[in-house]
Amino acid sequence: MKNYLIILIAISLLLACTRRDEDVVEPVMSEDFPQVILFDDEEGSVAEDGDQVELVITLADRFDPSGEELGGVKTPLEQAVTLDFNIQDLEGFSDLSNYLLGAQAYQESDEGQSNDLLTSINLASGSGQLTFPVGAEEVALILLLDEDFFNDEVENDTRGFSVILSGSETESLKILDLPFVLEVEDDDAP
Repeated sequence: MKNYLIILIAISLLLACTRRDEDVVEPVMSEDFPQVILFDDEEGSVAEDGDQVELVITLADRFDPSGEELGGVKTPLEQAVTLDFNIQDLEGFSDLSNYLLGAQAYQESDEGQSNDLLTSINLASGSGQLTFPVGAEEVALILLLDEDFFNDEVENDTRGFSVILSGSETESLKILDLPFVLEVEDDDAP
């Protein structure tokens, strides 16, 4: 009987030692996930007599392999990306070219602002393109607005528009198409 018990214990030990690490989860490296470009905020507002609004386009945080930043780090792009933006869902007005006067895009750095990164804009349709440069973590898109267009003595509740990003995606780059919703705030409200 003792022989059977010894053989049973030996077989159990051998089986336990030959089990592979089935329950071990291997870490996923940040290189396995694409870079994601998105708006820094989902919504914003501007006073009805405001002359511009700044929308920040940024890279999503990624896993920090050094472990120093638990919230993640922004990994700059290795090549420039052309982004398309489109202003849509107009509320409280119908002709965008009456309110939108122009746009600018730039990258903020220690040396100051970069050259204008805006490559095109159509004021009537609200569509345009900008370049997200190599090494940048974020780009600011400035929409220049007619400060007198909504500045009236009438109380208004819903005025604004939304902006959508799009562009050429690859396996290593995704563009999040969640809209940035801009509300024009009424300064005549009680």
